[in-house]
Amino acid sequence: MTAQSPAEGISQTGSFTDAVTYRVDCECHSNDHSVDMWIEVNREEDNSYINVNFYVETSTPLINNIWHRFKLVWQMLTTGTVRQEHNLMLRKQAAINFAHTIIDKTEELEKMI
Repeated sequence: MTAQSPAEGISQTGSFTDAVTYRVDCECHSNDHSVDMWIEVNREEDNSYINVNFYVETSTPLINNIWHRFKLVWQMLTTGTVRQEHNLMLRKQAAINFAHTIIDKTEELEKMI
């Protein structure tokens, strides 16, 4: 399989001089599972770094998991951190498009700066 254009499962939401933003949709079709992705180039003296950031909003329903919420709050208060995970279901074509987007935009952004 080859990458598509326009790509299934991923859409560009913004473009800047040194960054491009995307929305990656989960196959379950819930907006709560979608991921916002930034691909950004940071240049320093002799090196350039590619930052790929993922922004995910997680939630814990109050009715189903009140005890879980208390544990998360306690963990945050006592340790300052909370570890969470997020799963993103992609069809094979969407996964290929996702990987090629990161590769292509990284190369494109490096040329622009």
